[in-house]
Amino acid sequence: MNSAERTKHPFVVVLTLNWNGKHLLDDCLQSYLANNYPNFEMVMIDNGSSDGSVEYVKERYPKVTVLSNGENLGYSGGFNVGLKYAFKDKNADFALVTNNDVKADKRVIAELVATAKEEPAAGFVTGKVYYFDQPDTLQTVGKREHAIRWNGGHIGAREKDVGQYEQVSERFFMDDIFTLVSRDVYAKIGGYDTTFFLQCEEYDWQARAKAAGFKFYYTPGAKIWHKESMTLGKWSANK
Repeated sequence: MNSAERTKHPFVVVLTLNWNGKHLLDDCLQSYLANNYPNFEMVMIDNGSSDGSVEYVKERYPKVTVLSNGENLGYSGGFNVGLKYAFKDKNADFALVTNNDVKADKRVIAELVATAKEEPAAGFVTGKVYYFDQPDTLQTVGKREHAIRWNGGHIGAREKDVGQYEQVSERFFMDDIFTLVSRDVYAKIGGYDTTFFLQCEEYDWQARAKAAGFKFYYTPGAKIWHKESMTLGKWSANK
């Protein structure tokens, strides 16, 4: 892709982290690979799975790049391997950090990139997260500032989507269920702090980005469905 085309369609590396999640990968990989965005690479980072995930993806999804860590580096360490690959090895304009337990809309990459291009100060962009088992019910559309919780409170949690969040808008923080991250963020503050093995690592990263002057945006056209049960899952609206 030449420079003019890349300006129109910046290069995105989609990063999903896996640890013994073979049973989740088909929906995730197939839905992202079906995206209509013309300039992206799909990457699975594997944290030492023993369920055959690596072999399965290599055989079934030849278009997916597999980065095999050989051991469980945790959320932050695993994704840092992917971020280094995206921004240092591939010179990507953006990385899309996403869970492996999701199914993405075919326009999710295009919608995230469009908002990032419109908002030059955007370091992070997210969209609508729905419950997979309640596909018209929102899990989150980003976070607002909260009087008690330092990492904010969820907007839209457990609400039916009836068109109440249809404006591109700034957010306080956001979950990493799916988040587009700019190259400028990585260049300025690096990746995740690996002292956070699991939990709160995204909020630490975002807090550092906020302190460095980056902003956080929500765009309604970007949609994914998260395989976290509204009634039985561990996810909390107060997380």
